[in-house]
Amino acid sequence: MPSGNIAHGLAMKDDDGARFELSRILAARGQFAEAETALNRAIRLSSQPLVLYMTKARFELASNQPRETLESLQPAERSSPFRHGDESVAPELYSEIAEGRAAAYSRMGNLKDAIEQQQLSVRLTPSVPSRWMRLADLLQNSGQTQAADEAREKAQTLSPPAPDNPRWSRMTILL
Repeated sequence: MPSGNIAHGLAMKDDDGARFELSRILAARGQFAEAETALNRAIRLSSQPLVLYMTKARFELASNQPRETLESLQPAERSSPFRHGDESVAPELYSEIAEGRAAAYSRMGNLKDAIEQQQLSVRLTPSVPSRWMRLADLLQNSGQTQAADEAREKAQTLSPPAPDNPRWSRMTILL
């Protein structure tokens, strides 16, 4: 149940935005069941639930609920305004969906589908080093060491080189 100030705010403006913010506040407090309830209400109220479904999938993945994550990513993709041939307009969105699926499949022990989805993520956004590293990890876990090494090498070529400035080197050591 929301606290007094939050309940008062919801009484004044009970819409998808307010419920979404409530879900974020509750999740930050560790009240995940309540956050999910608020998020589901926000989804029902929203005329554009894409971001809400993506957030729900992230909550579920963080709560180690891979099957639920996959279920939430389906309506996320269906609610995208970039469908029916416009997917190339939003490669980051579709890459995030594929990466979410890869993580869910991986947690379920389904490395074949996890690799397939991570490869899709990399094809959609080939300049993101962290996605190549995740692909490398999945390939390594499946015993595909040569392909894993190639993916790691690709990630390293995409990562910016560290500056030669000695001051910068000291800074990175401190971090």
